[in-house]
Amino acid sequence: MDKGKREERRYRAIFENMRNGVAVYQPVDDGRDFVFIDFNKAAERLDGVRKSDLIGKRLLDVFPNADKFGVLASLQRTHRTGEPEYLPASYYRDEHSEGWRENFICKLPDGDIVAIYDDITDHKRFEENIVEREGTTVRVLFPPSEQIEAPSVKVNGQVETPLSVPVISTGPKTVLVVDDEDLVRGMVLNRLKVLGYDTIAASDGEEGVRVFRAGSNEIDLVLLDFAMPRMNGIEAFGELIRIKPDVKVILTSGYTEAVVMRSFPGQRPAGVLHKPYKMVALKAELDRLLGSTN
Repeated sequence: MDKGKREERRYRAIFENMRNGVAVYQPVDDGRDFVFIDFNKAAERLDGVRKSDLIGKRLLDVFPNADKFGVLASLQRTHRTGEPEYLPASYYRDEHSEGWRENFICKLPDGDIVAIYDDITDHKRFEENIVEREGTTVRVLFPPSEQIEAPSVKVNGQVETPLSVPVISTGPKTVLVVDDEDLVRGMVLNRLKVLGYDTIAASDGEEGVRVFRAGSNEIDLVLLDFAMPRMNGIEAFGELIRIKPDVKVILTSGYTEAVVMRSFPGQRPAGVLHKPYKMVALKAELDRLLGSTN
């Protein structure tokens, strides 16, 4: 079997077994509308629609409220600009399904558009129950700093101007992503870009260690896959802490955190993300270790 066929089989296995819903669209009418060309099993389960019933159909013919939900506008912008977009949690409802959805949308090299999404309805209900029972008190402490005016930003295509807040002037943080799966690595790099981080990529443990050794002073955190050829995550972590003992490393793995941590009898990684992880989980870990990018 040639390399191209092996990569295609690997892609199909990842695509069909992801817990995230994934829809792949082909732009039509100069990017004003989109036709389904692929739909994974998780998406079938989340949306209550069979793949065979929607392939070749237009988005609004299957999900008539997608324009109100913001997905259509996000697909159009990503098609036009090529820039990935993160669509924060919004409530969707039609005859097939309903619930809170969080979307990540990006453009593939061939021009097709991919939407990767999660159902976070249970999480939103939990938050609402906590607020109803206890109320919410938020205390924000800022160190002394100069008062500046925050620029206007676009959220779901709408211009919003935040209030002036005291901030500390810092540049974007840099994350080194070490993963041997091209599809996964590309997806993570795009998510980090949306979250406001600079990124560096490495395709296995050996390359990751080599890149970190050359630029350890510029790299703020390493997102390190657990199982890789040539040098796995355990071996790579040992090399990273030899180069810089206080390096912040998040291990990513399909194994549970308990199983992963048992592999590190001495110094341990700063965090573990269980694959496939949601964007909110990634952001929470990065905020915990590096401070919020907002």
